[in-house]
Amino acid sequence: MHKVLIADDEPKVRKALVSLLHTLDKHIEIVGEAETGLQAEAMIAALHPHILFLDIVMPELKGLELLRKLREQGSKILVIIVSGYSDFDYAKQAIANDVVDYLLKPFDVHDVKRALEKALEQLEREDSFTQVHVMLSQNKLEAFNQKRNHILQKIYRGELLSEKEKSEVPEIQQHVQYSVQLLIIKNYQYTLEERFQKERELLRFGIRKFAEEALEHKSGSAWIGPSERLDGAFWILMPRSHNAFIPLNSMLKAFHKIMKLDAFVLNHQGYASFSEVSLLIHKLEDSVQHVNFKNIHNTETVMESSTVALTPTNDLIHEHTAKFVHGVAHIIKHELHYQVKIIVDELFQFAAKTNIVTAHFLFHVYASLRNHIEALFDLSLEYERGLTDPVYFCFQLQFSETVARDTFVHLINKVLNQYRDSPQNTAIPDKLNAVKDYIDFNYAENISLADLADRFYVSKEYLANRFKSRFETTVLNYIHFKRIEKACELLVEEDMLISQVAMLVGYDNYSYFNKMFHRALGRTPSEYREQRVKK
Repeated sequence: MHKVLIADDEPKVRKALVSLLHTLDKHIEIVGEAETGLQAEAMIAALHPHILFLDIVMPELKGLELLRKLREQGSKILVIIVSGYSDFDYAKQAIANDVVDYLLKPFDVHDVKRALEKALEQLEREDSFTQVHVMLSQNKLEAFNQKRNHILQKIYRGELLSEKEKSEVPEIQQHVQYSVQLLIIKNYQYTLEERFQKERELLRFGIRKFAEEALEHKSGSAWIGPSERLDGAFWILMPRSHNAFIPLNSMLKAFHKIMKLDAFVLNHQGYASFSEVSLLIHKLEDSVQHVNFKNIHNTETVMESSTVALTPTNDLIHEHTAKFVHGVAHIIKHELHYQVKIIVDELFQFAAKTNIVTAHFLFHVYASLRNHIEALFDLSLEYERGLTDPVYFCFQLQFSETVARDTFVHLINKVLNQYRDSPQNTAIPDKLNAVKDYIDFNYAENISLADLADRFYVSKEYLANRFKSRFETTVLNYIHFKRIEKACELLVEEDMLISQVAMLVGYDNYSYFNKMFHRALGRTPSEYREQRVKK
């Protein structure tokens, strides 16, 4: 439970905050309310709150002065400023002293909720780091034991252990058979960048240590080492005497619940001698890019490696890849934004039907698409990190079909935007001229912006903006212009009723025609005819 202290000299503000905080989160404890800065300072020292709601202007000791003192003392308390002053100088001083948020009075429930959520998220991150650092310090000697790491490397690489090394790790018995697995952390890349601030060794240590403890608790013994080929994969050895599936499933549940890591395991069917371990680990690593995303059902998936077949590269796959690539090129050339999701859905429907929703196949399509686009449209596309190799491609996609779909949609939309603004793009001016020509010949029809967008395969917003930019008028105004222009000709040259003229140029309603004519020329159709006939 997180402790909160409220420091504000206004009783109504303190009461409102207490009420809102209890409504927003039942798990926080409001440990006190302070009316002055000195009271707040004393209560912080005595009660050790995690979060402080602090007013800037208070008796005895100003809020910002208290904040500076706390930071000078090294206090890590999370501070949310509550103030009636919007002056930037106050905000600047608060930011300089590392506040979570700056609430202006009068605030509402949404303001308080946003600030509280930011503070709680920060506390959660700090708790996570604290736990990992405690683990790191408690196991420092073991974690950085060079001999152990060297032995793990030798096992991974298939090198023989010396007699001395065997004596140092008696639990590794070379005459025993082992089950061999590969642990895959699906959201490894996200976790590394967003939660561990790219502290790679810290994350790898945490994963290995957590897995060892989880498996040893259930199975009695296990050896775990990092893959040297896949950053986000760890090999596991367990003696034959143990049933691997129960402890592995328990470990995966714990990873998800405690470390917020989504993982699955590739298990080699059967057992292997110590001399075969390295070869089997490398085979499991090779299999990763061929794992069908649809077979990873949940956070407890333990897959037999025998069920992972090599992704075929037959004529049907090449044909469908080529069809997809050329279809995307057509979409880009004609700026058919609305078709992007459709063509990506078709690709994944084919992949699902042929059981190849794998990183190997998707990377093949992705690379083919990029190469074709760059060559056809003379564009230079930056490769995002992790999207240049089929194995790392699957980690970037987090072994998720949803993420994979979004990746393709993102790429195509990115190219669409880049091509739209490139000098090679001559399609849009031609298309806008075609829209204008269509209106010139069909102004009397019931034409709308939506109809034109559908007819010319662009979005309504895009057509409206581009048409106005090119012709300095809106689509609707141009339609009215053409109708009024033709109506002027008919009123002078033809002997027909004004209502008939209105119908001929596209106005079913005479009053509306009269109104639009007067707006355009400052006179009614009758007045226009009369004046022109006199001339």
